[in-house]
Amino acid sequence: MQGICAVGAVISDQMGNLRAISNLLPSTRFYGREEKHTASLRNTFQTINHHFNNKGK
Repeated sequence: MQGICAVGAVISDQMGNLRAISNLLPSTRFYGREEKHTASLRNTFQTINHHFNNKGK
């Protein structure tokens, strides 16, 4: 069955505002590569989170 799959995360900035990031892709590109897509989103999350939490320091 074909469809759309996604991985996502929520980021909180210094003021407590929440932001969501996600990576959506066709299921044919997702299944069998779940770890790769999860790791990629995790790395992006860490970069953005670092930016939000170190801004103005």
